[in-house]
Amino acid sequence: MPEQPDKCFEHHMMLKAELENFKKEFDDLTKSCRDMHCFFFGGITQSDGHISFVDKVNGLYEAQQNTRKFYNTFLSIFGGLIVTGLVSLGIGIHTLSVTSSTLEDVMANTRQIRQEQLEIKLEVAQLKAKENHETY
Repeated sequence: MPEQPDKCFEHHMMLKAELENFKKEFDDLTKSCRDMHCFFFGGITQSDGHISFVDKVNGLYEAQQNTRKFYNTFLSIFGGLIVTGLVSLGIGIHTLSVTSSTLEDVMANTRQIRQEQLEIKLEVAQLKAKENHETY
């Protein structure tokens, strides 16, 4: 009979060692799950000081949204300024064209008036010459 308690003790020790191994594996698995949860969602047990993966993704998304809003605002403002500038440039070119056309008309009228003045002076000179010629 002394053999049976030794075999039972041996079997008990073997089962106890297996149970401790299982417990160690379970604790490692639990720690791994906890670490993965901290990695993805953050937590108070996070010892490495990094931000969680979800927070990083949310941060990147917010940064992208802010950048998109900035570029939309930038394009809206400067697009409006460019359109306004082009309209102002078109108005300026039109005004310059109308002014030059009016100036050409004024110059033509001035030439015509000078021509008429010269013709009148010529007629006056001819009349004076005729008067001078008749008096002699």
